[in-house]
Amino acid sequence: MPPALLTHDSLTSFLRSHLWHLLVLPPAILAVTALHEAAHAIAVLACGGTVTDISIWPSSGEWGHTSYVMPDGQSDRTLIALAPYLLWLTIALVTTWVAARKIEWRPAIASVLFVWMFVVPWADIGYAALSHLAGARNDFWSAFGNPSAVHAGAALAFLALAVSWGYPLQQRLYRDRALSKRSYGVGVAASLLALFGLVLGLPR
Repeated sequence: MPPALLTHDSLTSFLRSHLWHLLVLPPAILAVTALHEAAHAIAVLACGGTVTDISIWPSSGEWGHTSYVMPDGQSDRTLIALAPYLLWLTIALVTTWVAARKIEWRPAIASVLFVWMFVVPWADIGYAALSHLAGARNDFWSAFGNPSAVHAGAALAFLALAVSWGYPLQQRLYRDRALSKRSYGVGVAASLLALFGLVLGLPR
């Protein structure tokens, strides 16, 4: 069988085994948004600020928001802006540690670990980074200001890190059900196109 057909069959089978995640998508997205906003809120409190409003319901081009006030004279809000993304990186590291254990994970558990504790956290980071580069005034804009070539280079470096990190992780989690390099590459390319499309559809 030609390699292209093998890739199609492998990727199609892999995606089919993950379709059940669509059933939990709405509450799962709310849970992810809640974690994101909770990280902001905790960082606000840690920095001595006061949370005035928090929402996990999508509106006005936002997945959620956290409003707060800081003590007079305190203007550095970098930690507050980046708190959710530090949380996501921590979750990805913990997932990698869990996957490294010599356990043959059940398919459902492996897919939860890979999708919700690795892919989704990195997708949120990528979405924020690409939106920032596209001119959105989001968390990354609050932390880094207007986008520059340096920010673009850092985004590409983190993208390469996420892609190279994900391949051996899914091998450890799925074992004989893992994607080949070719199928993984096709899946990553399709995911990036979807992410770019989502970013380009943002209101300016």
